Amino acid sequence: MSVSKVLPHAHAVVCHGSHQMTAQALLAAKPVLLLPDPARAVPHHETRGALSARAWALQPEAPNADYASALGALTEKAGYATKAREFAERYARHERGAALATMIARIEAALLPSR
Repeated sequence: MSVSKVLPHAHAVVCHGSHQMTAQALLAAKPVLLLPDPARAVPHHETRGALSARAWALQPEAPNADYASALGALTEKAGYATKAREFAERYARHERGAALATMIARIEAALLPSR
């Protein structure tokens, strides 16, 4: 079963904090519990910082990490769900193909010599 079919039924998403999964969760208006992969700590640190109001982050390598409490806080505190909904509403018209086409056009324009 694909993620897009499961997300509408979820209360929250638990993931390692990749940009793709985090974006999919937030576009589905789901708050996120981030369990970043220590091997990828630098890129995912940027994700955690940008999403602090919409996500709850735990360091999985931390001794005695309380995953149940973190997930409970994420789903019980209305602020996370509200911020996830606001994100989804703000980007509801986002079309990946159109965004990629715009980026490609801007890169091509930047690479072309000035006339």
